[in-house]
Amino acid sequence: MRTTKEVFEHHTQALLSGNLEEIGKDYVESSRLLAPNLGVQSGKSAILKAFEGFLAIFKGGGFKVKATLVEGNAVLIVWDFESPDAAVQDGVDSFFIDKGVIMYHTSAFNLIKKG
Repeated sequence: MRTTKEVFEHHTQALLSGNLEEIGKDYVESSRLLAPNLGVQSGKSAILKAFEGFLAIFKGGGFKVKATLVEGNAVLIVWDFESPDAAVQDGVDSFFIDKGVIMYHTSAFNLIKKG
């Protein structure tokens, strides 16, 4: 079974490469994604649909992770994003990982469109 660190590292690499199939390996049907702009997304299918939207927004830009905290099964990250069209400062994601998968994932950010 994957550790919290292994799941988080896999998720990060899958997200940065834009690989939806690999992102899906980190979630199961009992997983939940909570995001202010999406509400609660329940189950792998709904979460992957949300990620399709996220990947479209963040295509062509770069992330900078400002802080990562890992404690037991929990991970908190603070990040920035920059692209020619948009930016995010101090985006925050948290993860609760159990039995080698992400059970709860929260994501909050304010996307600022340029131009």
